[in-house]
Amino acid sequence: MQLIWHIYSAIILLHLAGEATSSCSTYCSCKWKNGKQTVECPNRNMSDIPDGLDSETQVLDFSKNRVGKLTKDLFLKKQLINLQRLYMSECRIKAVHRDAFKGLSNLVELDLSRNFIETIPTGAWINCPSVMRLSLNENPITTLKRLAFNHLPYLTALELSNCAVEDMEEDAFLGLHTLERLTIDGNKLQTIPGRKTLPENLKVRLPCHGPLLLVAGNNSTVDRTTGLRWSAKATRSPFN
Repeated sequence: MQLIWHIYSAIILLHLAGEATSSCSTYCSCKWKNGKQTVECPNRNMSDIPDGLDSETQVLDFSKNRVGKLTKDLFLKKQLINLQRLYMSECRIKAVHRDAFKGLSNLVELDLSRNFIETIPTGAWINCPSVMRLSLNENPITTLKRLAFNHLPYLTALELSNCAVEDMEEDAFLGLHTLERLTIDGNKLQTIPGRKTLPENLKVRLPCHGPLLLVAGNNSTVDRTTGLRWSAKATRSPFN
């Protein structure tokens, strides 16, 4: 009887192992990491996210692949609607469909850095309203338009370093009441317009590799270190 039980247990374990293997692509590593179901497929020269990944996946690292564009309903079709963290840096992304992130209501971290995105995909944010950290570093973005980050009410960290930003409309960050940290160093900005363009008590890393500042108040000033002209009073921050 005991032998039969051991055989039965072995069959069950083999079955479960087979299920786990079948839900992970040959080119990916699927595992529990930091308490989350994680799929890692970096630097595999893939043009698309593999089909059949576990629908309970919470973290997907697909960086350094050759995706090119994020198409309509991409993650919905892949049944990856439980994603909380998505890393797609260096994926040669040029276009983001407004419904690319449809279904990703649990997403809290999104990394699209080091791609070829020229325009902030504002319309796409409506499908991932829970994002708290967004990285768009090193994309050829030239202009931050009004309401560029609309529909991201919980955003606390926004990274826009080393892009090509040279113009910012007055209400570019309107609605980001929870934003705590903004990095915009390494851009071509000379002026930040409007008295309330940046939320008060925001920690900002300036262009030209300038110091970290807290921005508050209403008076125009010029930072002598960076040459950046503010339309709001800038004071030195104790943070480094």
